[in-house]
Amino acid sequence: MRDGSIEIWGGIECTVNRVGNRFHSQLELSGHDRRDGDLDAIAALGIRTLRYPVLWELTDPGAPTTANWEWPERRLRRLRQLGITPIVGLVHHGSGPPHTGLLEETFARRLARYAEKVARRFPWVELYTPVNEPLTTARFSALYGLWYPHARLDRAFVQVILNQCRAVALAMQAIRRVNPRARLVQTEDLGKVHSTPTLRRQAEFENERRWLTWDLLCGRVDQKQSLWAYLAGAGAREDEILWFKDNPCPPDLVGINYYVTSERYLHDRPELFQPHCRGGNGRLEYADVEAVRVPDAGTGVGVGTLLAEAWQRYQLPLALTEVHLGCSREEQMRWLFELWQAARCARDRGADFISDEHGKSRSAAPVNVVKPSGAFTHDPIEANLSPAGDRVLLNDWLPPQVGVVPKIRIGRHWFNVLWALPIGFVLAVIGVAMAQALRELPAVQDFLMRYPGVPPSAPAVTTGFPAWLRVQHFLNLLFMAFIIRSVIQVLADHPRLYWKRDCTDRQCGRRYPRLASSIAYGLPSSL
Repeated sequence: MRDGSIEIWGGIECTVNRVGNRFHSQLELSGHDRRDGDLDAIAALGIRTLRYPVLWELTDPGAPTTANWEWPERRLRRLRQLGITPIVGLVHHGSGPPHTGLLEETFARRLARYAEKVARRFPWVELYTPVNEPLTTARFSALYGLWYPHARLDRAFVQVILNQCRAVALAMQAIRRVNPRARLVQTEDLGKVHSTPTLRRQAEFENERRWLTWDLLCGRVDQKQSLWAYLAGAGAREDEILWFKDNPCPPDLVGINYYVTSERYLHDRPELFQPHCRGGNGRLEYADVEAVRVPDAGTGVGVGTLLAEAWQRYQLPLALTEVHLGCSREEQMRWLFELWQAARCARDRGADFISDEHGKSRSAAPVNVVKPSGAFTHDPIEANLSPAGDRVLLNDWLPPQVGVVPKIRIGRHWFNVLWALPIGFVLAVIGVAMAQALRELPAVQDFLMRYPGVPPSAPAVTTGFPAWLRVQHFLNLLFMAFIIRSVIQVLADHPRLYWKRDCTDRQCGRRYPRLASSIAYGLPSSL
């Protein structure tokens, strides 16, 4: 059926991750865990399917804390009353309770036991995401070291991704023993990596690695797969990898998370970018930045191309499961509409659709909005788009900033240029005092008597400078003031002074004084 409308789903941002020994909950930070009325507000938007957390870390953290099912039971009961179908998530960028971790062999079995408890308490729930974005979580926790267990090794990354995918498969086995109708909605961030020619092979590797979550669950990884050498070289045992081929757990729905920053660009001149963007692969140093922020990269291939790639690779029903944009309301609406159109094009090009229990077509590529911006149901979304001029409202992007006096760097220290006024005054006073003291010395007085500095033949000037010369001197001083102002502004706006156009920061950029100003560059980091 091709006449079904694309349905908009909803979702609650519910990350509970561990940094060091502290757990951070976005449910708590946003206040959603305290507002039961949020569910009624979501239902009023017309949302009929909602990604919703029953998180392992919060519900059943283990000894000495006893399991607390009161919150998820109350929330899921209300969703059922409102006619909203939940997609239950069990781990969202987390590493499990304190007694386990992503590098622990027991992680998968323990999550499976918790998943079975959830299925027994909510036998009517059919849609599950046991682990959200396993690959993304593995990168942040085992490659970048930002989340627990804070590793920065390929060996740790491979172990974490294998443990999470095994946990997904075992969790779905446990859930289906209780509810055979249960379906897996497996989400993952799907972008694409672009690069300068020097880093083409690194980009190709990362573009193959982005499929690893779904490839493992579908049992596609074996000795013939391009990533086999990488996985084995990072310490994965052959039986660990082939376990997925013997125990495939293909998603019933491939959930694609796509943000404006999902597509990346690798640049072989890291000195051009901020320090936090710089990294490497052990052989080459490079900067890893959002493609949308690099003019040479364009805007990436776009979500339409990625949907086509995912459909061609797996031939499984697709969904856009996270498409939020941290921006103004109008830009959020346009971003949503852009992805809406991409989903419709994917459906029209033959992407599979999903059906509910009555066989009625619901959608070809259902779209999930993490934070819905209005009451949308079906195709009338186009009518809700209001025209707007092609302009940027600066107050929506950056907070108003007042001008500040630039600072100059001397050595490793920064100094406000206004210090030049009192310092100059003090130096002038000292200079005058020293001159007066020197005049009292006999040698200086004798010198002044012999060389008074007044030529005897010079005629006396009684009329002063002519008017034209006075005006010229005034204009010279005025224009010199503008030149000095321009020099200060250039020093404040430009990060370095260079002798030649191809001079790099490491070669000659640190030899000269540098000025700093309050000018903001780039786009907000929340995008």
